[in-house]
Amino acid sequence: PVKRYAVRSSALVEDTNNNSLAGQFLTKINITAQQLPVAIKEVIDDAASKLESHLSGSLLNFSIIVQEYIPAQTSGVCFTRNPLGGREAVIEYHQGIGEDLVSGKIKPERFTHYWNSGIYVNKNWQDNLQIFKNIEQSFSKPQDIEWLLSDNKLFVVQTRPITTISRSEE
Repeated sequence: PVKRYAVRSSALVEDTNNNSLAGQFLTKINITAQQLPVAIKEVIDDAASKLESHLSGSLLNFSIIVQEYIPAQTSGVCFTRNPLGGREAVIEYHQGIGEDLVSGKIKPERFTHYWNSGIYVNKNWQDNLQIFKNIEQSFSKPQDIEWLLSDNKLFVVQTRPITTISRSEE
């Protein structure tokens, strides 16, 4: 049985073919089953106020995901292509929970990887990088992948298309 939960947005207004508003909506983590109804209401209420005030969206296009909360020893983001336009993958990570990273509270460790080089900067990352590449191939588009490591196992929390690069840079 699940002991703790994460409640996060998965809104159509967040991710389109042309832009991403990732991180705009409230995420609640490490929530007990008893706290779940209140956490869901808080995420929906937060979305309703933001959608009305500055995102010009409808709550009808808003949904939430309730996931098992997995404590992270390491968490990070993999951009399978550099969001600033380069061909390389960009991996940012830190020791701790992902919310600190995606909210900008901490400065992460960072490295890049060129897919065609065949050379892995760190052999410990080889398997995880291959998983990230497989995710990109599954969606046929460069991806922004949120992930965590817990007990040396990789968990993919969310993936979305990178919207800051042009078709020619894919």
